[in-house]
Amino acid sequence: MHANPTGLAAIGTVGLTVYNKFIIHVEGSLFSYSLDVIAQAALERIQSLEAITDTMEKVTKFDSAIIFFKHRDIEGQQLTGICSEKGIIVVDPKNLKSKSVVVPDLSEASWIPAINELKAQLEGCRPLGLVSLPKDHEILVVFDREIVCCFVTRKGKPSSGKFIKWERKAASFASRNDHVFLFSPQFIEIRNVTSGVILQVIEGANIRLLHMGRLNEKPLVAMKGNKEDQDGTSEKIVELEETTELSIATPVSASPNAWDEWDM
Repeated sequence: MHANPTGLAAIGTVGLTVYNKFIIHVEGSLFSYSLDVIAQAALERIQSLEAITDTMEKVTKFDSAIIFFKHRDIEGQQLTGICSEKGIIVVDPKNLKSKSVVVPDLSEASWIPAINELKAQLEGCRPLGLVSLPKDHEILVVFDREIVCCFVTRKGKPSSGKFIKWERKAASFASRNDHVFLFSPQFIEIRNVTSGVILQVIEGANIRLLHMGRLNEKPLVAMKGNKEDQDGTSEKIVELEETTELSIATPVSASPNAWDEWDM
């Protein structure tokens, strides 16, 4: 069917809702098939390729290539975020051709000053992706510039003017638990994903995110190494692992009379 897909996702039954979707991202396009039919074909119970292609749907909302897609559970509902070079939309995975939500939804910019200001700041920005906040029913939309990352509701509307202003232009990002990582060639910014408070900055040179990994995996990062000679410049690959700050023990003060018996 498709050679060298960029991404795959299988969405079966969640709660009482049956999605039955097998989604494939390949060559800048997004296709979905019946998950049941794909499973039957994998078990060699279906031999006909036509039986599979008959269930195919292609997302045709974009006039630009799709960069990636992800699906998330938000407020108990499965939603698929699709990122292209021109923007992000959120759709119901039960019907990828259904009415979509543009993220962020800036349709109220003409009468709400805060949204109008956000619209101006996002002019020319390229979206990098979405981060579901762990506790709130909000989504963080990450852009490639040092301008802003904005919070939106599940319906895609900017959330009370909340945003994070990055220190530098982003090349890529990753998220883990309560943290969001922004990667630029010289720095890695680590922030609290809910408050936006900066927690740590890691310096380096020629920094690149190699592998974001799953939520239980550590992101892999490449950067310039310590060796540089006639053979060239070395590189090192590191894992980003969460650490805990060590508390410094307070020394116990001695009793004023503790040394009296030593006559000192």
